[in-house]
Amino acid sequence: MVFASQACIAIPIPLPESKVLSGTQITDEDLLFLQPSVTTKADVIGLLGEPTVFWEDENVFAYDWEMRQGILLWAIGGGYSGAAGAMDIPKDYVLLIQFDQNDHLKRFETTTPSPFDSYGEHLLDWIEQQEERESTSLLQENGEKLCIQPSFPRCQIGTTTNWFQSTVARNSDVSAVCGPLW
Repeated sequence: MVFASQACIAIPIPLPESKVLSGTQITDEDLLFLQPSVTTKADVIGLLGEPTVFWEDENVFAYDWEMRQGILLWAIGGGYSGAAGAMDIPKDYVLLIQFDQNDHLKRFETTTPSPFDSYGEHLLDWIEQQEERESTSLLQENGEKLCIQPSFPRCQIGTTTNWFQSTVARNSDVSAVCGPLW
């Protein structure tokens, strides 16, 4: 009589993030020199080195690194054989730095991308989130109600403010030319 059994086990063990797996870790202390409208691209390259990625269209530097956030112990067996091991559980970080048209610091943020998004999707999400924040601040400007209206030939009042080609104008002006908005 032959008895065969198969089993596997995986045990994640969380650890403090003290080991860099890839890239160069950039800490909050490393970023103390960053000052919006003052720090230049050259300053950033001089202190942090060349970025991992330079997104020219949006004038964004990206510096990425990977930290160990734990260890995964695993074992698998079947019949009369088996194997076991351990592997690092990584956590990705990306420092994103955006510059204005004069190559002065506009904003920066250390982010943790979703493991399900590509690098490009993460960068696009970051840009879109900023544009949403800017749009919200425009809506609250001076306590007046502003509208964000797509640019159509029949609605030419306002100023184009972002790459979505939205037209921002006072609600009363837009209503007069384009009809009620809501």
